[in-house]
Amino acid sequence: MQNQFTRKILVLSLITSISSISNTTHGQVDTLSKQLSGVEIMEAAQYHGGEIPLSYGIARNWFALEEQGKQSVLRKSMPKVSKVYDAIADEKSNKASYTGKLVSEGKTTPLLFIKASWLQDGVVQKAVKAESAEIYQFGSEQLRVEHQCAKSKSKTEPLKCKIYLSNAKLKQFITEIIEPNEEPSDVETESINVIWSGDLDRDGKLDFILRNTFYNGERTELYLSSKAGKNEHAKLVASIQRLGC
Repeated sequence: MQNQFTRKILVLSLITSISSISNTTHGQVDTLSKQLSGVEIMEAAQYHGGEIPLSYGIARNWFALEEQGKQSVLRKSMPKVSKVYDAIADEKSNKASYTGKLVSEGKTTPLLFIKASWLQDGVVQKAVKAESAEIYQFGSEQLRVEHQCAKSKSKTEPLKCKIYLSNAKLKQFITEIIEPNEEPSDVETESINVIWSGDLDRDGKLDFILRNTFYNGERTELYLSSKAGKNEHAKLVASIQRLGC
């Protein structure tokens, strides 16, 4: 009788452990960097466990995009990922339990780490941004990051806005966000900013790196013109998200 009771306890314990592992794995997969076209990205920053690409430990095909004066450069890179204390998930006194990931590269801080087999070392041409608007010029090509916002009832009501990449011939929808209005509000808002634009894939057309900042974190997205489909200026090929908690 005692042996049967002991076996039942062991079985229940095993089921609980499997369930816990399954839930943890599922959560990690949900927050991983999205690889949409054979491209992955990371920033030199700290992440929760599971937020960075699983392939970060493979040095092959990683490149660093960095600013060097007025020009941008792609160079081969080997990002270093270290385990660090995560204030949300870890016990500070137990270093063996640390699950945070710190992405770095020696003394330099690249704008972005990009993994793609077709990238090449060397200078990449940057777009010229207009001083008074979100208009980006590259050769004869000109693109605008356009915010179209619905009217609000008051200055404190956040704005519901649609974001487009557009020129005179084509308007491409990117996303929809809630932006702050003229006066502060208790409603959570977000913003989108272009952190880099130029010809990353060297096809003579504009590519973009966008950052969507929201209440509890930020998401960085890479758009490439060479992957664009019909009625697109550029296609989203990779994204990575960092959450505060």
